[in-house]
Amino acid sequence: MNRPRLNVTPERVAAYAEMFGIEVSMDEFAAISNQLRGVLGDIDQLWDIDVSGHEMSVIFPVDR
Repeated sequence: MNRPRLNVTPERVAAYAEMFGIEVSMDEFAAISNQLRGVLGDIDQLWDIDVSGHEMSVIFPVDR
């Protein structure tokens, strides 16, 4: 399985917010993207866990 590349940028956060009609300033987008980058920074370590002997009970939506 390929590891996801989670590249959070203000532009991508803005595009996501636009899909839902959320109006946010670019300063807020920058702050939000920094927070998300910190939160999601280590999530790719989940791909190091061997789950071959376990039934999946949670599905993570990941844009590849």
